[in-house]
Amino acid sequence: MRRLSAFCVLPIIFSLAGGCVSAHERSSRRAFEALGPAPLARQAAPPRDADREAPVEAVAEAETPEIADLPALLVEAALRSPALRAAWYDAQAADYAIPVSRRLPEPVVTYGVFLRQVETRVGPQSQRLGVMQGFPWPARLGRAAGAAAARAEAARRRFEALRHQVRREIRRPWAELAVLNATAAELRAIDAVLERVQGSARARVAVGMVGADDLARITLRRAELREREASLADRAAALAALVRSAAGLGPDTKLPEPSLEPVPAALAPMATLRCALEANPEIAAAVAEIEVASAEVSVAGSRRWPEFSLGADWTVVGEARMPGVMDSGKDVVMVSAGIRVPLWSRSYSAEEDAAQARVESARARRDGVLQRAEAELARIVAGHTGATRRVALYESELLPTAHAALNAAMVGYEAGRTSLNSVADLEESVLRYRLALLEARAEQVFAVVDLERLLGTEVN
Repeated sequence: MRRLSAFCVLPIIFSLAGGCVSAHERSSRRAFEALGPAPLARQAAPPRDADREAPVEAVAEAETPEIADLPALLVEAALRSPALRAAWYDAQAADYAIPVSRRLPEPVVTYGVFLRQVETRVGPQSQRLGVMQGFPWPARLGRAAGAAAARAEAARRRFEALRHQVRREIRRPWAELAVLNATAAELRAIDAVLERVQGSARARVAVGMVGADDLARITLRRAELREREASLADRAAALAALVRSAAGLGPDTKLPEPSLEPVPAALAPMATLRCALEANPEIAAAVAEIEVASAEVSVAGSRRWPEFSLGADWTVVGEARMPGVMDSGKDVVMVSAGIRVPLWSRSYSAEEDAAQARVESARARRDGVLQRAEAELARIVAGHTGATRRVALYESELLPTAHAALNAAMVGYEAGRTSLNSVADLEESVLRYRLALLEARAEQVFAVVDLERLLGTEVN
């Protein structure tokens, strides 16, 4: 038995050597740790027995975060988004797969009993114990680890891309919420103006200066504005639900008052922005997928290499029937070696060709992502330019002129010199220009939000 243990040590040593931490694993672990902690689940764990007496309201308040503004909301999204949590664990699973790829084949232990003992000179053979350990070609394990590291890198890149996408899914509806609130304020301001005109109309109807149709028209217009404001409230509730969902917050979480983000007056030149596209997280993820496919080509090529195996067998021998036989009852210990001969070259070639085809497919997807990013960049720049031009036009020319004309028309209507049609037309123009200004400012925010998601960095 002591002789057998000496031979069993050899496979164990090789197994331990195969478990050493590789450079791929160390670098991948550092990159994964740079992602930060995993986002939290929204639902808290079931309360412990000591906490079961606490009121339900207190537990709910403890689980609901206090959100002061949009930056705080984005922080909560990074901590609680279900999509980010899933992507984070995907990256962790890919990181854990690296040491698994370097694992040696499991050793095989065999045990046999001779149903009919084989009689030998030194005694009958009764049972046999064997162990066999396979050893792939050393470079094959390294290539498998390289492919696993490439898959881990691709998973991390997808997490980074999703992180920017989640920020966009929050900031765009947040800007829409701000526009809806500002629109409701504009409607209330116009309604206040119409209330003043309505009072003047009542006085003129009372003295017979105008007919009741003016008063009815103003009343209908104010009713339309109130209905429009109610519709805005319904839309705002839907957008708030989208924000909470994207951020991983509960449906009852109170959101702060939304406002439009400050944006730069002008974007960087197009040439500078095109150079910055290299940091696009989706492009980086597509490039990582090419690395994965290329690593799989090398792994497929390693199938052509032989694999080796080492083994040891111990045969238990009983005492010889004849007395005085030398080495009577001496057990038999045997070592063996084997080699896997790669004969099916045609199938190996097909596997390599399939892996190479996946490389070309990944490159095509990378080219498609790059082309879409360039088209998206052109759309964003054009949208920001047009929105900036409209903001300047409404602020400097259209709105001041329309406000002045509306004030003059109201004074004229109250004095009996102007008809209600003039006041109504100018009131609609002022409201239209105000809402158009809000939409243009929102488009500026949308452009900056989309650009930061596209470039993977903040735009100053």
